[in-house]
Amino acid sequence: MNQDFWLGQLAALSSAALWAAASVGYRYLGQTIPALGLNLAKGLVALGLILLTVLGLPIFPIQESPQAVGLLLVSGFLGIGLGDTAYFVALRELGARITLLLCTLSPLITLLLAFCFLNETIPHFTVIGTIITLGGITIVISERTPSNSTPTAPSAQLSKLGLIAVMGSNLAQAGGVILARMAFLDTEFDPLYAALLRIFAGVLFLVILGGSQGKLGAWLEGFWQLKGGARRGNDPAANMPSYALNLQACMILVLAALAGTYLGIWLQQISLKFVSAGIAQTLSSTSPLFILLLAPILKEPITIRAGLGAILAVGGIALVFLNPTL
Repeated sequence: MNQDFWLGQLAALSSAALWAAASVGYRYLGQTIPALGLNLAKGLVALGLILLTVLGLPIFPIQESPQAVGLLLVSGFLGIGLGDTAYFVALRELGARITLLLCTLSPLITLLLAFCFLNETIPHFTVIGTIITLGGITIVISERTPSNSTPTAPSAQLSKLGLIAVMGSNLAQAGGVILARMAFLDTEFDPLYAALLRIFAGVLFLVILGGSQGKLGAWLEGFWQLKGGARRGNDPAANMPSYALNLQACMILVLAALAGTYLGIWLQQISLKFVSAGIAQTLSSTSPLFILLLAPILKEPITIRAGLGAILAVGGIALVFLNPTL
């Protein structure tokens, strides 16, 4: 049990580290590709990678756990589909800094829901560690640097749509985690198949959303580039524009989806299998700390305040780790 608990915690932290690394690629792609298109594309790539992995493994008897399958599908539809979509709306309406600050509420919401619906009791030191960790993360992401200190219009800061979206995202993410945890409680469900079902449901949500609005093509057009060439007389058919895959964008997408979505969500499912939902969500939310470690690569300054926030968060993580209680 103790080894499983440590494995679950390390898996949650590893998923946060991978999401931080992937965010560098998504940050670059987000300059030319709509957020929902990026979300759909990374889901499709991760889904393909998981299917390739599953082909090389013994078939897991998911038909023996229909309730778990249903919970995981709803979990992915809610957390990955609806939750991520609401998150991207919040990013557009509120900006990255305010959105990330409000997203620190997600682990606390998860703790509350886990207590209400899963009867999970959390040791006092773990609760204290969670609060300290989230406080440290808040200090890190609230730090104003030259790259994020651009004034934001008051209307954007007070956007009702943005506030509704970010709180909806928090609830959807927390609800998705709770449902996934429920799927693991009474079954020996394989985390890889859990990741497959959750990502599939999230992708299905986006396909339905984009298809109903007729925007699937527009979402993904950033992965194609116009091919140049000389005009061929006056024949309109001969001079129709032709497109080719944007290989650079596709390579970045594959690497980011491999790290952040394929491995990241797989590791998150491992953490939910072995530790409580609240602890898993808290440790999985430490991506801003790992992004801080990438600051030298991104050529971004690390301030004293951000460093102190990181130290505080690491201290909180240590308190969580020192309480091996499910």
